[in-house]
Amino acid sequence: MKMLRIAICDDELLHCAYTAQMIERVPEYADAKIRQYTNPQELLDDLKAQSFPADIAIVDVCMEQMNGIALAKQINALVPSCQIIFLSAYLKYATEVYAADHVYSVLKEQMESHFIPALQKAVSKVRSAFSRTILLKNGRSEAIRISEDDIISLERVLHKTRIQTTTQEYWTQRTPAELLTGTNCNQFFRCHQSYYVNMQYVVSMVQDSFLLKSGQSVPISRSYKNAAKERFLFTRRT
Repeated sequence: MKMLRIAICDDELLHCAYTAQMIERVPEYADAKIRQYTNPQELLDDLKAQSFPADIAIVDVCMEQMNGIALAKQINALVPSCQIIFLSAYLKYATEVYAADHVYSVLKEQMESHFIPALQKAVSKVRSAFSRTILLKNGRSEAIRISEDDIISLERVLHKTRIQTTTQEYWTQRTPAELLTGTNCNQFFRCHQSYYVNMQYVVSMVQDSFLLKSGQSVPISRSYKNAAKERFLFTRRT
């Protein structure tokens, strides 16, 4: 079973520690790796460097250095698979948190009754996502798991496949079709003889290419153009 990595970001040190203690009291999460942050930028730096690729981020909404909602948006962009739980001392943020993807929002005064159910929901999503991963082996025979949700595109280059993710790229001898066998192929679309794209990262379709959130352009070949247009319009409606 996957070992959970949980980041807690709250500029109030005592509440940061209190949240960690609540998690540690649950036997199921006794082995979880927990890292506490009182500075939001330090959390972002660790995510960018992959020194602590958090599965779950517990974020205080109201912090002096950075608004928790703005922080969550950056986490969404850096690690889409990271599940976010908002904590807030103020009810007025109840609707504002929907500006960022998250699984739960908990008032601090209701921590005792609401936090663990929120955490359980986040953990369930993490474990579900873990079952939807692609397993690679590098040159040292070490296994690397890549979440399908983190894959932006697959490109066949000569006899290798380049896997572009939200944080870095990987290379493998396996073909895109082999990599996607047994996965949730519905989110991937073949738009070119050499390209498969994850439709959740497509923001627009311009003539013969898809424009992605990253700014990258992925070509659409003539034979796939009609199907690409239908798929793009369908994705926009859902």
